[in-house]
Amino acid sequence: MYDKFVNRGTTMKKMVLINSLFISVLFGVESTDILIASKKIKNQHQCPVCPFLTFNNYLYRNHLLAHVTEEPFQCPVCQKCFTRKFNLRTHLFTHSGEKPYQCPQCSKCFNQKSNLRTHLRTHSGEKPFQCPVCYKAYNQKSNLQLHIMTHNEYSDYIQ
Repeated sequence: MYDKFVNRGTTMKKMVLINSLFISVLFGVESTDILIASKKIKNQHQCPVCPFLTFNNYLYRNHLLAHVTEEPFQCPVCQKCFTRKFNLRTHLFTHSGEKPYQCPQCSKCFNQKSNLRTHLRTHSGEKPFQCPVCYKAYNQKSNLQLHIMTHNEYSDYIQ
């Protein structure tokens, strides 16, 4: 557990950073939501295989699939195998070249809905990923993760 007091304007906020909880901050949770009640700590899920820690049951179950060696979903074109059906569906677009998700503003097409959502932020100017240290905002979580590395004392929390 890592405690740090951060000056945010005229008030001091205590930030409690616990491995993947900090990561959840990277994915758009407001810094004021970092304050953890002891009740919430009881609901944490620790991976039995690696240091992954989360308070979200869905993320925990999804993470456990990363340790599964069985890959039951096979591509009928190239025989590549996947642990998740969704990953196979996404992979199939590489063979067909199909890009069914089109931007309504510039007509650029994408093979994944999530890529279209990310792209739409370039038009809207939305920047939902905010640095919990200096409060600079980004439109993609990967850009925020790179930025966090500039705050050396927090670089251990980036996975």
